[in-house]
Amino acid sequence: MPEFHDHDLIVVPISIPPGTSIPLLLFGDESISQLAFDYVTSPRISGLSSTSQDQAVKAIGLLHDFHLKSQRTIEARPKTAERFLDQFCKALIFGTVQPDGSCPYDLYWRPKTWEHATAYIRQTQRFLKSYVDEQDQAQVAISEWEFLNFSLSSYHREKRAHFSLLFHLSENQATRNSPPLTQHGPHNPKAPPTTRAFPADKVWPMIINGCSKSTPKRSRNELAFTDRFNIRNQLAYLLIFMGGLRESNLFHIFANDVHLDGAGNAQVNIYHPSRGAIRHAPHGPSESTISTRQEFLARKYNIQPRNTLHKKMPLFAGWKNLLLTQGAPEYYSQVHWIHPDIGRLFWKLHCLYVSRVRPVARTHPYYFVSLGHQTFGEPWKISAFVDSFRASVRRIGL
Repeated sequence: MPEFHDHDLIVVPISIPPGTSIPLLLFGDESISQLAFDYVTSPRISGLSSTSQDQAVKAIGLLHDFHLKSQRTIEARPKTAERFLDQFCKALIFGTVQPDGSCPYDLYWRPKTWEHATAYIRQTQRFLKSYVDEQDQAQVAISEWEFLNFSLSSYHREKRAHFSLLFHLSENQATRNSPPLTQHGPHNPKAPPTTRAFPADKVWPMIINGCSKSTPKRSRNELAFTDRFNIRNQLAYLLIFMGGLRESNLFHIFANDVHLDGAGNAQVNIYHPSRGAIRHAPHGPSESTISTRQEFLARKYNIQPRNTLHKKMPLFAGWKNLLLTQGAPEYYSQVHWIHPDIGRLFWKLHCLYVSRVRPVARTHPYYFVSLGHQTFGEPWKISAFVDSFRASVRRIGL
């Protein structure tokens, strides 16, 4: 049987730089892969040699084919999904044809040479890591987005489990003759930024003292809790420090994404800002329907998801590729608190926030809102969050 490939690599010339070209991935239905195009034209890889670019696009094509053909096996044996990338790497190295000539994937791949297999594995790891690090590409076709999301879920899972061949190549083999992942061009390397960890012993002071409002000492005990503390900031810090969220995740939460679970804890679901599902009733409570968030925002509020705005727009909020534990059609992950008590505390603060602080928004559904006099009730901006965070840091003496 011939090897199965649902893709072709085509090379097209480009005008800048003169005399150069880029590889494109052409699927069997004659559509061009937007994922591969975005990746090969990104600063991360555009400065690489033409051979490395060809290998990168070929690796994406091979991974796409393996995903396409492995779905039947995964449906029959769901456990195999836990080792998707590991199995892909082994398929490159050893092939997929069994001793009796059969192939469980209908791929009929022959073993690649060690040089070619390790090159494709290295490029696959680089491709997936780039989407872990960079903003989500929301404009790709749904089939490519599902392929990417499934692959990224496997990436996160197998990296934590420490068993995948994708991560077990030696450092010398994985990086030999290849530039660092932070390279932004052939003559413009960019060193990775220095990251400072937040001191663990300052987390609770940050949530309590860092969110304290300035009030006269003699009347402080007489004031309501909402007058003594900035509850919105406390909720945001709990999600970051105790729920493991990135800063940018906060700005995609809708007001109805927070629920009370059966154990009395707050359940916060983080939906994909464009494709995530939402149940709403556009024609009255008796006719509820499920839409994507992009459709819902356009229909009800005439606005776009915040990750699709231009990066220079004030309300832009990026979306890193969060591991979505719930797939189609919901596309969300649940926040997991480091201790159940945190979930109960969050729910108490949430009830105060929605009943005494957050106004009923008429122009947007977002959970976190501005509390400033001129912008009260508008969606909270990242720049305003950063200002609040820095003020809280100064308040606790860091």
